[in-house]
Amino acid sequence: MTPSLPPAFSSDSIAIIGAAVRFPGAPTLEAYRRLLLEGRQAMRPVPAERLAGSLHAALSRQPGYVAMESTLEDIEVFDAGFFGLSPREALILDPQHRHLLECAWHAYEQAGIVPGDRDDHRTGVFTSVSHSAYLTRFLMPHFQAGRLDVIETSLANDKDYAAARLAWKLNLKGPAAAIQTACSSSLVATHMACRSLLDGECDLAVVGAATITVPSGLGYPYSEKGILSRDGRCRPFAADASGTLFASGVAVILLKRLEEAHRDQDRVLACIRGSAVNNDGGQRAGFTAPNVDGQSAVIAEALAVAGVDPGEIQYVEGHGTATPLGDPVEVTALTDAFTAGSPLPPGQVALGSVKGNLGHLDTVAGLAGLLKVVLALEAETLLPTPHAATPNPALNLPATPFRLVPAAEPWRRGPRRRLASVSSFGMGGTNAHAVVEEAPLPLPPAPGREVELLVFSARTAEDATAVADRLADHLSAHPALSLTDVAHTLRVGRTALADRRMLIAASLPEAVEALRTGRYARSRIADTPPPAVLVFPGQGSQYPGLAADLLDRDPLFSRHFQRLRGRILMAGGPDVTGPESRTEAVHHTALAQPLLFVTQMALALTLLDLGLKPALLIGHSVGEIAAACLSGRLKEDDAARLVVCRARAMAAAPAGAMLLLSADTETARRLITLARRDLSPERVLELAAFNAPGAVVAGGDQAAIAALEQTARQDGISCTRLHTSHAFHTALMDGAATAVSGLTLPPVDGGGPLRVISTLTGTVAGPDMGTTAYWADQIRQPVRFADALQTALDLGGRLFIEVGAPGGLEAALQALSRQTDSLRTVSLLPSRRAATQPDAAQRMFLSGIGTLWLSGHDPDWAGLDQPFLPRQRVDLPGYPFRKEQHWPERPDLRETEEQQLPSLFADGEASPESIGQTALADRTLPTGFVLPRQPRPAESPAYDSPQGDLEHRLASLWEEFLLIAPIGRNDNFLALGGTSITALQVVQALSSDGTAITVRDLFSTPTLTALATHVAAKTVSPSPQEAPAAPAPAPVDAESMATIAAQLLGTA
Repeated sequence: MTPSLPPAFSSDSIAIIGAAVRFPGAPTLEAYRRLLLEGRQAMRPVPAERLAGSLHAALSRQPGYVAMESTLEDIEVFDAGFFGLSPREALILDPQHRHLLECAWHAYEQAGIVPGDRDDHRTGVFTSVSHSAYLTRFLMPHFQAGRLDVIETSLANDKDYAAARLAWKLNLKGPAAAIQTACSSSLVATHMACRSLLDGECDLAVVGAATITVPSGLGYPYSEKGILSRDGRCRPFAADASGTLFASGVAVILLKRLEEAHRDQDRVLACIRGSAVNNDGGQRAGFTAPNVDGQSAVIAEALAVAGVDPGEIQYVEGHGTATPLGDPVEVTALTDAFTAGSPLPPGQVALGSVKGNLGHLDTVAGLAGLLKVVLALEAETLLPTPHAATPNPALNLPATPFRLVPAAEPWRRGPRRRLASVSSFGMGGTNAHAVVEEAPLPLPPAPGREVELLVFSARTAEDATAVADRLADHLSAHPALSLTDVAHTLRVGRTALADRRMLIAASLPEAVEALRTGRYARSRIADTPPPAVLVFPGQGSQYPGLAADLLDRDPLFSRHFQRLRGRILMAGGPDVTGPESRTEAVHHTALAQPLLFVTQMALALTLLDLGLKPALLIGHSVGEIAAACLSGRLKEDDAARLVVCRARAMAAAPAGAMLLLSADTETARRLITLARRDLSPERVLELAAFNAPGAVVAGGDQAAIAALEQTARQDGISCTRLHTSHAFHTALMDGAATAVSGLTLPPVDGGGPLRVISTLTGTVAGPDMGTTAYWADQIRQPVRFADALQTALDLGGRLFIEVGAPGGLEAALQALSRQTDSLRTVSLLPSRRAATQPDAAQRMFLSGIGTLWLSGHDPDWAGLDQPFLPRQRVDLPGYPFRKEQHWPERPDLRETEEQQLPSLFADGEASPESIGQTALADRTLPTGFVLPRQPRPAESPAYDSPQGDLEHRLASLWEEFLLIAPIGRNDNFLALGGTSITALQVVQALSSDGTAITVRDLFSTPTLTALATHVAAKTVSPSPQEAPAAPAPAPVDAESMATIAAQLLGTA
């Protein structure tokens, strides 16, 4: 049943379902929450040693220099490999784009959603990024020196490409657009995303913004004419406000139509009820001057779109730059909009601005304010604005509906819905305002499983350990979390990566213990999942209470089991859930075989429901009926009739015994011949099953088996009596075979897509498997299980799933295959001994599903959780991205830049990031100044040093353009991140030496030694008589190179 949206909420509302931030002093959303609740400020003094070594060293000693910062940590690090970027691509990529990628991934994880996992899902991307100071400050000298290509540099640093890069790396297929309106950019982007969702252009929207100033945190000279603060503190709406402080930050939110978010049981953080965007137009004092009419109009429009009366708003998150002009204009505009219809009592609406905590985040400012409101609603607290104890008298707040919030205040959920609004105004006059309301209460979760399957993964084994450590810490710190919700979030809300881990737990403490001690299964998946083989055991694998615990507690299994139980009853068979099934009577053939059939079919059908696509099926003796039925060669009704008839007929056969011999087939035949010497001719003694090399089963009457046992022991052959009352697959079963041959099995057209390997022949079964003749013969002839397993191995089977309790499958496979390292076996039910432990069947079944996932078969996790809905996605730690430094050295141009500083700051309006961005074309790169190299990737082949001049020359060029060292003979240009552009650069560099190769040559012979061999074979030096020496190719100019690259990219 689809849950309906509570009536108080509008179907036009947009849900915020995920968020992630990287702010000064708050590298995570949780840290941001704490910073706001505590009313802390992220501004801090610039370390003296940093200033002393910077281009500001001389300037910072002058009067009026403000050595304060509000910056991000680790702006130079990035997990390039996680996003499939080579060291060169990562180095050239603007840090704003890098951190936007990682932050977007964390926003998806916080939402509990896997990015780009549905081809039919359209996800829009709307980004706002500041200009690339990284390009002008750090990359331009290398570009001038010819080390960087114009196209790759532009693609990696222009703000136009941030949205498209997110869409590319996360496989998002809706509209992708860059929204740039200066300080209001990210709230405008949020408005555009909401409109796109409401217009049906996309089903999910990612809104992201990044502003990272480089060099980071150097301070600035204060000027009375400027907008920067006198002391590096930002005091919005306060009496002692003196301006703002620019800060760095990154934020991403995920948006979805509220009705669908509620339906899909997403975790809704808050709702955007309505929003509006406008521009001040031409009626203002100047291009950057704020305008009361424009701001008032956008606020009034947003309230109207939201269908909200101004008096319903309880809090306004203002733009609040703390400038002498900006704050009074903003409060006047708010007052005009809120009192246009009717006056409101003084102080009814709280007012604040997060710039007092962080400073001015430029393009990210709107999202920072929006998320402050979201966290306030979640915390049921009006969050304080630092320095707000004494309002700016110029605001005349007593004559307005507004009051400041100097300390945290309760803001409880109650009968009156909680509403807030957010303003963001951009230089240039583009204004945005949004109305935000509290989220609807989530549906109460259903009861969960008694035990749970927890899965997690990472790109590398080291990262997987970090994931486990983070998760253990989080679960320890949040003991009230539901284990089922945690497991659900890990399964449906995380991307399955190559290095995988799995554990089973019945409580959070048990899970924490396993995570801390490494007591979990682990695997690294191959590029292609191993073909799965379902193996159905024969009689003897049953025991009292087989799967009873699973039947009682797992609705997925129970649904199939009960239906098949009904089929057995309709066929005249026993009740497989009757009292006898939980006693030793379960070993009676007439009950054992129907019980095994029903249990195996229910297990297998549950796996198929969860998305498993087995390549092959094998059944041992009675297990072959389930295999045939699952493959479509028998209909369920007919399979039920067959197993009931077979079981009764075999139970009515003469008594007998069976003996397992630890011998090969020839030895077993010899032992039978010896044993027969002292037996009368009517005694039955035959080979009944070939289970594995060195594991053969003989069957016969009691006297014959006793004689064989004595003969084997005298010969030094180990042997074991099997717990069975009959000698199956021997002449003692002739009567049972006759009974089965009397059944009528209607023909089935060709069977289904699943292939069965017959244990009657040891080969792939043919159409005769659906006939009574086959099944009569199958009762009488020996089981060629070893041959069937060998055929499965020959056909590529590597993952063998025992659809029942563990038996001798693993040992049989090890005896058959020399490649045991590539084989994996898993059982879906516990052994008889293990079944006495609490929750053993659930643990074993979930462990089997987890093992499938460890092998690369991704189950339908939503299907696994379906019987236990609704569930809540919970906030769990994000991915532990590697902190690999990707940052170029910068030539020491301090002397040149310090000469420029007086003119740059003459008008007091220059921003710190503008310092030194002029006269770049006149600078030369110091000799020996190179871009840093990264070490060889861990997955690279073993290093083999280049041989000969040509290989050394190629290796040197690859190191220069791929930024990886050292390059070995067997390294692959494409695997190391080579692209069309880097290939062109290698080709151009070689052409300057007179070595003519093409990009196609490089791509078709991508290893160093193969390329060197190809070039050597291609290069033929003509004698002077044959031809004049050709001139070396002219260097390719930048314009031509750009044209060639564009053509290559267009045809890639």
